[in-house]
Amino acid sequence: MKPNPSNQAPPIEAVESLDNGEHSAIDITAVDKNLWQVSTSFSPKDNNKEAIPLKLREIKQKISQQFNHPEKLLKYRHLKKKQVMEDGQLYVKFEIERIPIPEGPPTLSFGAMISDNGEEYADMICMIDLFPLDESGKQLNSDTVRYLLKQKQITEKLVQWSDLDNIIHRVRDTLIPMHNIEIARGKLPSKGKDAELQFTFPLHPKQGMTDEYLEARKVKSGDVLCTKTPPTMGSQSGFSVMGKKLPPLEGWDVTLIAENGACLSMDQTQINSEQNGLVTATREEKSIIVPQGRKIIPLSITFQVEPLMILSGKKPEVVTTDDPIEVTGSLKENSHLISRNEIHVKGNVQKGSHLQASRDIMIGGNINQGTLICDGAIISKGKISGSTINAKGNITLSGSVDQSLIQGSDIDIHEVKGSEIQAKNRVTVGKIGASREGRISEVNIGRNNFLNDKIKQHQSFVRSASQSLTRLQKLFGEQNLEHMDTASSKRILMKLLNQRKSSGKKPYTTSEVEALKQLLGSVSTLKNLIQEKQNQIQLLEHQLSESDDATKLFIVKERVTAKTVVTIDNHRTELEPSDTGICIRSDQSGISVDSLPADLTSIESLLEAFEEKDQDSAPAHSSIAATNGDESDSSEENLAQSITGTNSLEH
Repeated sequence: MKPNPSNQAPPIEAVESLDNGEHSAIDITAVDKNLWQVSTSFSPKDNNKEAIPLKLREIKQKISQQFNHPEKLLKYRHLKKKQVMEDGQLYVKFEIERIPIPEGPPTLSFGAMISDNGEEYADMICMIDLFPLDESGKQLNSDTVRYLLKQKQITEKLVQWSDLDNIIHRVRDTLIPMHNIEIARGKLPSKGKDAELQFTFPLHPKQGMTDEYLEARKVKSGDVLCTKTPPTMGSQSGFSVMGKKLPPLEGWDVTLIAENGACLSMDQTQINSEQNGLVTATREEKSIIVPQGRKIIPLSITFQVEPLMILSGKKPEVVTTDDPIEVTGSLKENSHLISRNEIHVKGNVQKGSHLQASRDIMIGGNINQGTLICDGAIISKGKISGSTINAKGNITLSGSVDQSLIQGSDIDIHEVKGSEIQAKNRVTVGKIGASREGRISEVNIGRNNFLNDKIKQHQSFVRSASQSLTRLQKLFGEQNLEHMDTASSKRILMKLLNQRKSSGKKPYTTSEVEALKQLLGSVSTLKNLIQEKQNQIQLLEHQLSESDDATKLFIVKERVTAKTVVTIDNHRTELEPSDTGICIRSDQSGISVDSLPADLTSIESLLEAFEEKDQDSAPAHSSIAATNGDESDSSEENLAQSITGTNSLEH
């Protein structure tokens, strides 16, 4: 035993038995009340990263027992000496220190809860921070905590008293503080039933449905379009942890709005048609946060019934109109249709035809060397070859696509051959490969490219429409076209016919007069379209400045038949022929290619399969215990690394 200086606690000397019969002494000397110097040795057999931490724990236990200090508050400080002895044993000297016992007053904090309607209520969860000692150094006790809860007016019956007492005892026993421990929770008010809507027509087309969707939306004057069952009030009140009463919530309501060709009942629960035509319904929605996550809810639905322009398609059509268009047959070559509404073609779209709509375009037949552009969605049942299909919304093509350009937000295609596909978020194909001529297919997915292309497209339309409007002003007179309505349109036409007659020129033919009527009718449509496109350009430019966190995916459901180039967010890869379905995603590190799940039932299930799941957070007390354990393990690992390191240490 070493001499015991008067200012030091007596040393501890321990002897540990080794397998080889030798003995290794553990010499522990108290430097002061919070610091101990330890010296011991390791045989070559025990000089490893597995045995050293075990000895350190044994040393901590001896100090804990002798000096009555919690073992978890003892920590390896640093290695002071390391020396290999003549007999091969490794002699080491290091320090152990005691971490000060944490102090602080018990403290309450409060959390909010979100109801089923997205409303946030404060003071719904009470949490507490506890320390082994208070700010005066006195030991934590239940009376202090109970007084604090009473002082903060926490409702007693909401407090989980048995759990709280167990937590207090644990903090006192382990001398480890605990934070954000929930001890009381209020109750949210109940929400009534949401408003229920019953429609007499489909709001959206089903997969591949074109003719049926159009026919189901044709209505007559007096037809009921929609009825609403109003929302109800919840049955139970809620309360905060301080006892504040929270009244029941009414279910979500949806406002019905009637515009052109529709009327709203006095009690605002029914929409009727006021004329024959095609009904459309536009939803205004918003995203809210509810306990289950993010939810999209409807705020209002606006109904319109507009006259349907019906064309036979027996001759090339050139039309610019505000009304929806239905072509009952195939569209002849070089037809040109512009609608501020939607366009339906039951037959084929022939070579050189150009269709542009502010809403949806639906084609029942094939598209051969045509151009389709719209601000809504595009649905086509037939084959597509040598064409351009461009939509701001989603595109669904049930037939094969050969040597064409397809641009849309989310794109679904049955088969792709030698075509270029550009999407904002997602492309799904059944099969993809090269054309018969050997042209490979290329897929490009990314928001910025998509938005920039739409901006250029709108700018091109504005230039073209402005030029057309200028020609009309020269033909009919700029002042005449300043403010137009049905009556002024007739006067302008009669004036033009009289001028033609008085000039001695050959009168206009019947077909020419009809053409002049169409031109006059297109003036207001062109003006409105120019303004709408300019507004959309501003909106798209604003979207370019926003962050983009949407999932980007390219999905092949069946197989890749030839080399295909895929670019997602500027990450490029080449696909070789494959007989299995694949899914390609991109992240900051690049592109990943995965096989499709064997139990794939829908694109939605695929998105869920690849979605990154949030990890559930552990309870606060478990997290704290793990953290302190990690610190202890780290201390032991540091000692093991210091001792087993190659550098010698002498002091």
